Amino acid sequence: MARVYVTSARFGDEGSWRLLGVTILLVVLLTINTLYSAYQESIDAWWESGREFRESRGARRAGICVSWLVQMYLALRLCSGPDIEQKKSLC
Repeated sequence: MARVYVTSARFGDEGSWRLLGVTILLVVLLTINTLYSAYQESIDAWWESGREFRESRGARRAGICVSWLVQMYLALRLCSGPDIEQKKSLC
């Protein structure tokens, strides 16, 4: 006799949110892939037109500044630790 396994879940638990997130991510990636396949030549031409700016000194300097700001924010956020109110809500 064959066994039948049934699971029941309700929306709101961790697994359902994870499934929803992965499904949305998959839909976004498939949409990007489809759009890129349809408009590949125009996207490549647009990307090549911006090569001079991307290789310029100003763009490199802006990238370094943004990277530095993100790193400083993360370091401060990690060093400060969670607030007391956050600890109460996690318990």
